[in-house]
Amino acid sequence: QSFPFRRRPSVPPIARFIPPYLRPYVHPYHGDFCFSQHFQPQLIVQLMAEGFLPMCSHDLILLPKLHDQRSCILLSNRSNNDADGRELG
Repeated sequence: QSFPFRRRPSVPPIARFIPPYLRPYVHPYHGDFCFSQHFQPQLIVQLMAEGFLPMCSHDLILLPKLHDQRSCILLSNRSNNDADGRELG
């Protein structure tokens, strides 16, 4: 006898990084991208605070991007000077 199990809908991996308070406005798209049709400054600020890089498509769709894996460059020869060469405190 076979049981009629329903398959759970597939959830894109990026969906787990969208905070609950942003889910009404931001939706998984593909890969590292989400999409939104909202352009309010406060939404963009919150996306940036959550680590998303807000971008826009040619069709005026907001495409917040969040890398699943990130790179970092460590600078070993750090200077204590500002851009004009003056020493910082």
